[in-house]
Amino acid sequence: MKKHYFLLAAQVIYQKDKLERSRNFNILIMSDTKTVNRAQLGRAQQQAQVRYFTEFDSEQKSNVVDVFIQGVSHLGEMTKAEFHGDFDYPGKSEAEIAVGITDSEPLTETPVEDVTKEDK
Repeated sequence: MKKHYFLLAAQVIYQKDKLERSRNFNILIMSDTKTVNRAQLGRAQQQAQVRYFTEFDSEQKSNVVDVFIQGVSHLGEMTKAEFHGDFDYPGKSEAEIAVGITDSEPLTETPVEDVTKEDK
């Protein structure tokens, strides 16, 4: 079944040692519709807090002051297999795992001209 995938940029503002600090997180959400509603934004804010405490403050020695959603990007409507591509994910069938990355396109690097350099 296809779902809409969204990537949200979230900033967690927290207080530790009487100083306010911040951490940025990417939050992925899926939806049946192409819109993100208030409840989904709230869950994304909660997920950002969970990730903050899991990854940076497991002893909970800081206080979260606020969570800002700084951006929402619609990645497209696709199946789990389309979204994850060659990466493993929960629910991936044994047949898909057996194929591995041999069916993927080889990665290539394309040189990019640095346009910020000034001519001397």
